Formats: sequence, C-alpha cells, structure tokens
Amino acid sequence: MKSFDEQPPSKIEHLIDTDLDPKTGECSYFYNYLLYTFEYAGTQITARSYLEDVSEVSVLQCPTGIDIERELNGILIYLRLRYPSVRRLGPSGYAKI
Repeated sequence: MKSFDEQPPSKIEHLIDTDLDPKTGECSYFYNYLLYTFEYAGTQITARSYLEDVSEVSVLQCPTGIDIERELNGILIYLRLRYPSVRRLGPSGYAKI
C-alpha cells in the first residue's frame, strides 16, 4: 500500500558481504543488509540498512548539490515510514536527515 507521496524503490536486495575463508571457516567481518535502489532524474539513489540494527537506514549514493529534503522527498517519505532514523553519507561521514 502506497502512502502519501512516497516513492517506492525500483529494487530491494538482501545481501551478505563477508570474507569467509572456505578452508578454515574463519571470517573477520560479516555484513547482512538490505540495499534499496531508487530511480531519480536518470540516476540511481541507494540506501542501506544493516539487519543488526533495523532502526536505521543510510542514503549512500546520491547526487551532490541537491536539496535532498525537497528533491528526494518521495524517497525520504518511503524510508521514514519504515525507519526511525534516516542518515546520509557525505564528505564528513554520516549525518541525520
């Protein structure tokens, strides 16, 4: 069910990233996450949520120099309806939006 003016993603992927050594079974990292892909003005916006902390999502790939609150409002509505905390990765690290 679509609410308000939310823009649903074109793709949602469940991914696991690890350095599991098949010989020893050891690994130094294990990332289990959802990757959301949205279409915007001929480009893709991506957001990631680690399944260890389902209260937060981070916008990773986003065009620079845009007013994210205005231009990506539909994407933000979609994410905010599902996550209490939405952050954006920028040049100085993650910032809450």
